[in-house]
Amino acid sequence: ISQAQIFMLFYVFSQFINNKALYESFGFTTMPVLIGLFLFQSIYAPVETVTTFLMNVLSRKHEFEADAYAKKLGFGAQLRSGLIKIQLKNLTNINNDDWYSKYHFSHPPLPERLNALEKTE
Repeated sequence: ISQAQIFMLFYVFSQFINNKALYESFGFTTMPVLIGLFLFQSIYAPVETVTTFLMNVLSRKHEFEADAYAKKLGFGAQLRSGLIKIQLKNLTNINNDDWYSKYHFSHPPLPERLNALEKTE
């Protein structure tokens, strides 16, 4: 999916970079590539915000599925222990705001993963 996202980004950029009307709408009479890149980044930022959020939601879903599968195979206790060890080694904050976490992190925080492990069969 990441590759499709990158392909889409390059495709949209290729359509944008040669659009003289866009440059003119921002007051440029020539079409310098650097200005085109800056304009593209400015215009594409809202789209990137949405795609980043959706990619993180998908990644987190896969993490929960992988955790449930590990538990199904009988490795729930080892997974729990490993996740706690990683958390202690990384020294990251485990009490993040829910929406902040969903947008900025591709992996769910430790409390969410441990709660999900307890709820799975």
